[in-house]
Amino acid sequence: MKRIFLLCCVTVLGFSRSAVPSQPVSRYFECLRHDINQIEMCVTNFGRFGQHENGSDPGLWWPKGTNRTYIYGAGLWFGTIVNGDTLCTRGYGPLDGETEFTPGLEGMTSSDPDALLYLYPNVWPPSAGTYPMAPQSPTSHQDSWCAYNDFDATRHTPGDTRPIGLEVYQTVYAWNLSSTQDIIFMRYQLVNKTGADLHDVYFGVCADNDIGNEAGTAAKAIFRTL
Repeated sequence: MKRIFLLCCVTVLGFSRSAVPSQPVSRYFECLRHDINQIEMCVTNFGRFGQHENGSDPGLWWPKGTNRTYIYGAGLWFGTIVNGDTLCTRGYGPLDGETEFTPGLEGMTSSDPDALLYLYPNVWPPSAGTYPMAPQSPTSHQDSWCAYNDFDATRHTPGDTRPIGLEVYQTVYAWNLSSTQDIIFMRYQLVNKTGADLHDVYFGVCADNDIGNEAGTAAKAIFRTL
């Protein structure tokens, strides 16, 4: 089992807004808000962030309390070659907002009572028995933590690639300090559960930037890997 650690800041990469809105999340496909500092941002337990709980509106506002939105939707992408097969799993698809991740660990159903998005201080700490890798004490003024995986083949876009065999442990940090009030940190720990080596690994964040008239005549299309 091999692990990859990545830390990124939000709202730096992107595609233009999706023309087809995605569907609202269910009870176990959770979406909650970080709102402790001047950035208010929706996060989920299935790889997507920066999209409204209704699944069809932007979900990152700055400054908090205004209608100034900056992301329509975003999520991680992971690509690799496994046994000669080129594979990619998406946390957010720019065409229709799809996600190929499922809440919880490998083998857990999305309705498992522990397949939650844990957000300090309201729902905290994560279950230590289910998630021994999860933090039990907060690091920032408003931590969140969740686990999700890409094992459910029915979640993957038909005709696209099969599951890679990943578990993702996502931690989000937000501090309400003068030096960090305009930033949110996202930390991803990706675990290879396939038993096979992953070659030519690429990780990136795909985002529908929604700044000003980005959804209309000023739409742009940008995608980069970290």
